[in-house]
Amino acid sequence: MSIILASASSRRAELLKKITADFMVVTSSVNETLITERDPVRFALAAAEAKAKDVGTQFPQSTVIGADTIVVLHDTILGKPSGIENARAMLHTLSGTTHLVITALALYAHDENKLLLTYQTSAVTFKKLTHEMIETYLARGDFDDKAGSYAIQNVGDTFVSAAEGDYDNIIGLPVETLRKLLEAFMTPLLTLDIIDIALPDGYGVAKHEGGVIFIPQAVTGDTIAATIVKEKPRLAYAHMIGLTALSASRVTATCPHSGICGGCILQELNYPEQLRLKDRHLYQTLGRIGKIDTSRVQKIPITPSRHQYFYRNKIELSFSTRQEKAILGFKERASGAPNQEAIIPVSQCPIANPRVPEIISRVLEFADAADLAAYNPHKKEGVLKRLIIKEAKASGKLMVILVTKQAAVTRYAQRLHEALSSIEPIESLCWAIEERDDTRSFEQKILIAGENCIRERIGDFSCNVYPETFLQANSETAPRLYEHIKQHLGHDEKILSLYCGSGLLELSIAHASQEITGIDTNANNISCARENCQLNNITNCNFSPGKAEEALKKKRERDCNTLILDPPRSGLSPEALRRVCSYGAAKILYVSCNPASLARDIAILAKPYHLASVAAFDMFPQTGHLEIVAILRKKQ
Repeated sequence: MSIILASASSRRAELLKKITADFMVVTSSVNETLITERDPVRFALAAAEAKAKDVGTQFPQSTVIGADTIVVLHDTILGKPSGIENARAMLHTLSGTTHLVITALALYAHDENKLLLTYQTSAVTFKKLTHEMIETYLARGDFDDKAGSYAIQNVGDTFVSAAEGDYDNIIGLPVETLRKLLEAFMTPLLTLDIIDIALPDGYGVAKHEGGVIFIPQAVTGDTIAATIVKEKPRLAYAHMIGLTALSASRVTATCPHSGICGGCILQELNYPEQLRLKDRHLYQTLGRIGKIDTSRVQKIPITPSRHQYFYRNKIELSFSTRQEKAILGFKERASGAPNQEAIIPVSQCPIANPRVPEIISRVLEFADAADLAAYNPHKKEGVLKRLIIKEAKASGKLMVILVTKQAAVTRYAQRLHEALSSIEPIESLCWAIEERDDTRSFEQKILIAGENCIRERIGDFSCNVYPETFLQANSETAPRLYEHIKQHLGHDEKILSLYCGSGLLELSIAHASQEITGIDTNANNISCARENCQLNNITNCNFSPGKAEEALKKKRERDCNTLILDPPRSGLSPEALRRVCSYGAAKILYVSCNPASLARDIAILAKPYHLASVAAFDMFPQTGHLEIVAILRKKQ
């Protein structure tokens, strides 16, 4: 079968020669300006498909390759310029930014009625471009047929400070992706209709021959071509080769690491669908695991996050090794395939502070210059463990914490300070020592530069954030959760709040209750909570270190008539559950970030209590997680 490239681009033709020299070039007559799709990925795929089909109808026995490359900045598509003024405006817009370059591919065989679509995303960071730099480039006349008005191979280091992802993709044809797509196009593939997305891992779900298949990156409503990578009885995992039809819910992922990073697994699903999916998953889990009749429970509509990106006040990156150099990244997305990487390198994180890419880059440069290796827990070698970046959203001030295995390496502290000193939002720079592998607890903290804490404001309350301070990750949505809890309290209530962290929830509801006692096992959290009480002139909150199980032994029903439970993701221990049941509080407010452990615990609490209401708060857009408040009342 002959291959045709439906593109007049000489760059694409040269790149295609890396795969095969046996192809013909036929330019399509498609006018890209007539494509009405506004989502970047949908636009690029529609253009690539239109080009492939336009030429494919003329050569019905051939395999036609359609391609379309676009530049995307803040969801705005920058295609080919209409003239020099438009090109000038584009380059000024791209100056000093990190933008996406998306190339969509379409393979089409008319006589076989066969279509296969895919796309690749890369990221390009421009330097600050001066007027002279732009005018010199425009005078060369290289801009007129280039997406975003530039060709990376022509501007090189003059414009570009960093390029991430497939370089061929930025030029206009992702060679390795196309090679795999062509190979798959010539072989039988499974065609699967995606009927659902399974949380918390975000797998697309398809039914096939009486079994269920899980596919990462697939969206409900997609029709995909796939190959099986792992099989179990009546269950399989598949790898998506390409799309044959797009879901109406599919959108462009903002992050170039989407699909391989295990964090933001829902980036390719539009936000209303994310909310619907999470809400449904919550109540299905309560029914399946907790055996709860949710029809008898007041279901409060899920509260969305006002911002879907740049919302996190903390991220924690892990060090690992790639090609004998230290990298920083997150866990790889689960796919069911064997031999997955534990940590995949990332250069940015669009749900965190915009200065994160610069901090990552500077820290890795420092590690390389100091010849510091990532810690390997299996070999017990290396020193670098984690990089933690915290942000006070109210001010934009940052705290950076480098976590290492050995105290001896702190002799490099001054060099780390020099590497990061020009990043002005960094108000606190710390070096933390963590010798143990079985727990995340700092044996030693060294303040390298700046303040020992950063000041945050959550709703109406200020709080000091230290290296080990626990806060809800979404500073903007947290007050809405606290307000919901406050609405279910009376001024005569005495509250025992277990797993209180740094006390922000307790401070936020203090004026709505008579007295609050907060308990947490972490002494640093308790110290911070007490300090925050003084900072906000709160006099009816008391905080003490201790275990929840012990606190429930000491307190009697006459002391506290309301319990607030905010345990870790794993939920309550069996002993804590027994003691909560026997404690006898009239009301329990259970805060959880894990529907499964919440459902398990409520199933046990349901003996002396009935579940009155459930409210969900989307603290974690783009991920499979959410925060939940369940209110239980004692049975009469």
